[in-house]
Amino acid sequence: MIGCGVLFYRLGKRSESDFFLAGRGLPWWLPASSVYATHTAVDTPMWVTGVIYKHGLTGIWYTFFSAWCAISAFVSTRIFRRSLAYTQAEWQSIRFSGLGSELLRGWMTGWQLFMTMFNMGWVGIAMGMICNYLFGWPNWMGLVIFSSIIRPSRKDPTRIKMVERRPT
Repeated sequence: MIGCGVLFYRLGKRSESDFFLAGRGLPWWLPASSVYATHTAVDTPMWVTGVIYKHGLTGIWYTFFSAWCAISAFVSTRIFRRSLAYTQAEWQSIRFSGLGSELLRGWMTGWQLFMTMFNMGWVGIAMGMICNYLFGWPNWMGLVIFSSIIRPSRKDPTRIKMVERRPT
C-alpha cells in the first residue's frame, strides 16, 4: 500500500495534467465511476435502508438522488474531458464568460463549502453515534474526537494558478 502511494505520488509530480487528470490516460468511464462512488459513499446504503424502513416503499423516491448522480457523472465526464480543462472552475470559465461566469463560480464555491461542512457534520454525528454504541460515550464526545483528528490540508487550494494550455 505504501509503495503504491509513493509510486503515484511521483507520477503525479511530473505535470499538472498528471496530477489532476492522470495524464488524460484514463478512459472516460473510470473518472465517471469515481465521481459516482464519491457521491454514493458508504453511508448511502445505510441511509436508503433507514428511509425505506421509516417510509416504506414510498421512501424509494428519496433515493433517486443516487440515480441522478450516476447519470450526471457519466454525461458530464465526457463533456468535461473534451473541454481540456483541469478543474471545474476552469471548465466554467471556458464554457461561460463575463459576470455570469464569475457569479456561477462564486455560487459553486459557496455550495461546495456548505456541502463539505454538511457532510463532515453528517459523518461526525455518525461517528458520535458509533462511539456511543461501542464505548457508551455521549454522542458529542465521539463528534469532538472525530473532529479533532481531521485537520485541513496545509496547501491552499485557492493558490492554484490558471495557465493557458494549448491542446496537444
